[in-house]
Amino acid sequence: MFLVLNRSTNLYKQINNIDLGSDLAKITNKNAPFLMSSSWSDLRRRVARIGASLDVVVRSDPEVCGLSGSGYQLTLHHSGYGDCTVGDLSLIDCPNELVLVEFERWMRSSKRFLLS
Repeated sequence: MFLVLNRSTNLYKQINNIDLGSDLAKITNKNAPFLMSSSWSDLRRRVARIGASLDVVVRSDPEVCGLSGSGYQLTLHHSGYGDCTVGDLSLIDCPNELVLVEFERWMRSSKRFLLS
């Protein structure tokens, strides 16, 4: 289960299944094993690349890494669950990899490109 905030109405909606529209399976709960395929170091490197693409400073310490700017925010926690806000959508307490997948999808849809 995930909580999604619609920022235009400020109402939370509980989502039990999220179809990511890609090769990833449907997420049915916080124990979805495929989401933990990347290590904490890998996730931090992905956030660093996103920060470089957006030209923002990435906060990174042993427990938390993230970035923010006008219209977006991304936070990952070493516990495995993070948050992001982009435009009118917020993911709260979601698996880190889901947060990154959705943030990267937002970057592509807003014509922002990741540095390789």
